[in-house]
Amino acid sequence: MTQADYAAERLASVPPISRLVPAGYGARGMRKDLVAGVTVAAISLPQAMAYALIAGVDPRFGLYSAIVVTAIASLFGSSSHLINGVGFSIVLFIPRAARLTAVELVVDADRVIRRSLPGDARCSAVAIYDVEGELFFGAAPEFDRLLDGFKAAAERGLRVLVLRLRRTRNPDLVCMERLEHFLRAMDRAKVPVFLSGVRPDLKRAMDNLDFQDWLPAYRTFLSDPTAPGSSSVKAVRRAYEIAGARHGCSCCSCPQCTRIDGSAAELYYMV
Repeated sequence: MTQADYAAERLASVPPISRLVPAGYGARGMRKDLVAGVTVAAISLPQAMAYALIAGVDPRFGLYSAIVVTAIASLFGSSSHLINGVGFSIVLFIPRAARLTAVELVVDADRVIRRSLPGDARCSAVAIYDVEGELFFGAAPEFDRLLDGFKAAAERGLRVLVLRLRRTRNPDLVCMERLEHFLRAMDRAKVPVFLSGVRPDLKRAMDNLDFQDWLPAYRTFLSDPTAPGSSSVKAVRRAYEIAGARHGCSCCSCPQCTRIDGSAAELYYMV
């Protein structure tokens, strides 16, 4: 027996490796495994580092997931067949891909709907938010956080909420279910929610889940690629009509309500 055969035999006898290595494992089998390991490493290590960079973290975390996790899984896993390492690096990517943001919008003195600034007056009757990000399962915690914030505003006396969803993408069942529960909860609180900038993929998801059976059609404004912002303008005007802006709004310190009435000039959306 050569030294290589002896080393391979000793390695194969170490628990828990012993239950995964076939009988008669020797130097030849070890050489094949080493070639296979180097081949896989040449592909998986750079790919794992790339996933880490995409996720916005240090590349060494990609190496940790490709090397350490794979080693532990191969030693203590229940199967001799394993897919791990690079695939596990997806975990690093999901938090970055799942980021959702909501930017508050206001109607300024020129009747322009734009991003709010620190000195802008806020309307306590109507709130407008521009939501941006992915609406897939990985974004569910972020989506819950945003929706909880909107619910808290409703508890403080908000009358109508406008959500601009043109910059949301890839809705899946997980986030659509949360959106449905949120809309129904706001209806029970008597705070109608208007959805503007609804893209075709979101509209299909809403139709597939029968949103039209309980969500009034006048509260959904489809995105128009030929006129960016037009659906938001329509939604905001309709929201103020519902809030009672045509008859004067009772909210305090709210110049927006005096600018938006039936005889007012057109609103504009700042792209």
